[in-house]
Amino acid sequence: MDLLFGRSSLYDPTKKLKLTCDSSCYGVGAVLSHVINGEEKPISLASKTLSSAEKNYAQIKREALVDVFGLKKYLNHLFGRRFELVTDHSPLTIIFGEKKNRDYQILYKKEADIPTEKDVVLKQVFVYVRDGWPSALARSFVWWPTLDNQIEDQVKQRSSCQSQSNSGRVTPVYWPLTHRRWQQVHMDLAQIYYKGAAVNIFILTGAYSKWIEAIVMGTVTTSDIITEVRSLVAAYGLMEEVVSDNGPQFCSQLIKKIFEKNVIKHTLTPSYRANSNGAAERAVQNIKAAIKRSLQDQPFSFQNLQHIKDNYLMVFRNTPHTVTGRTPAEMFLGRRPRTRLSILQPNLSEHVEKKRAATTPALIRVKTYDEGEKVWVRNVRREEVKWFPGVVTKTKSLSTCLVRVNGVTKFVHVDYLKPKSTSELPQMGTNSNPAVNINPSRPQGSVVQSEDKTISDVQSEPPPQRNMQTTTSDVQPSPLPLTYSEPTQEPLKRSTRVKRRPLKYS
Repeated sequence: MDLLFGRSSLYDPTKKLKLTCDSSCYGVGAVLSHVINGEEKPISLASKTLSSAEKNYAQIKREALVDVFGLKKYLNHLFGRRFELVTDHSPLTIIFGEKKNRDYQILYKKEADIPTEKDVVLKQVFVYVRDGWPSALARSFVWWPTLDNQIEDQVKQRSSCQSQSNSGRVTPVYWPLTHRRWQQVHMDLAQIYYKGAAVNIFILTGAYSKWIEAIVMGTVTTSDIITEVRSLVAAYGLMEEVVSDNGPQFCSQLIKKIFEKNVIKHTLTPSYRANSNGAAERAVQNIKAAIKRSLQDQPFSFQNLQHIKDNYLMVFRNTPHTVTGRTPAEMFLGRRPRTRLSILQPNLSEHVEKKRAATTPALIRVKTYDEGEKVWVRNVRREEVKWFPGVVTKTKSLSTCLVRVNGVTKFVHVDYLKPKSTSELPQMGTNSNPAVNINPSRPQGSVVQSEDKTISDVQSEPPPQRNMQTTTSDVQPSPLPLTYSEPTQEPLKRSTRVKRRPLKYS
């Protein structure tokens, strides 16, 4: 590959351009190159596989297809410039011949004229394609146990092969399993271009809960990082361990002193090893992708970067995670926040309230009143008039109402209200007009004799103790109420009559 890169060139608008195209039964390819001192220096290479329909094209159509493919691929390099178009199919020189309105010259070159045998790199590629890789080549002629291992050892002993070999196998990173919120927090910095300006985002993610915090920042100095971490500590408490890369903001003595003072373990990952802090790197990728998608879907939206970021965090935190099976909000906050989707689910509290209301005895249910309903309002000032008439103007809650009483609106509990019906009478009276019992009673000084009582039984009962000096004329009648209730009955007394045998007539 070093030989190939040594023969390549960068694009230069002042140098001559050449576009070479060729096709096969399965694919097409194009090479854009500069001609420097008579030698072609490739700038870029492009190829693609033919579709099932394109494989059925005639050869001349496939050759024309590859020319169109190369022109479209390198339109930005060729537009407005004079260049050479090289093909190995001679009929195309007539079909795509030079005309007055075209700025290219089409050249025909035989396939045998391509100096493959003289090119060191292409010659080695040709050998590998024809004969296979070295181990496969050896197995095609001979074989013995551990043949592949011996070939690999031979290659490893050559310094030229090792200096140009690919990197070894990637070692997976295993972090200890966490069991608590905020036990291990991964942090990183992300930079994204928003409306032509670079914006920094400070990102933290919890290893246990998968909760993500993303903070848009102007500058990302050590003091700025400490300020944001202090705010998160005030909201959620101290972290047990913080994992970050070796950025200058995270390696300063100031942040090291702050972490040691608050007993926070700080773990630094190796430089240029993004996989070591994979949790934070994945959060950075997700947030960048979300912002780019939002800008592509709504390029003229009024939403700012903070709005887009908050929308993503709202969705992510309330979506079940594939590792835990629960949402990050449940794992971190211990509850499920209210969202627009959660409103669609049945409300458990309303269901319980309906069930309780249905099973509650009628005697202990709260009486409700409608607006405009006439009621009696309890007088709490310990006056003779205990109840005043009023009208309910508004129901404030299940147990409180606004009631209009004597032109004044009062805030009253339902325990101090009762419906204004014929079965409930106010107890009214004043000091000058004492209440008179309107229930029928026995006249003063009279004795009620039972039908089955004898004269002796009646005389044996003591007379009632009453003030005989009060006459009927001294008592002022009080105004009768508008409604009438059933008279209250006095409690029955046990009869003292002595039972005797009936007299028998002889």
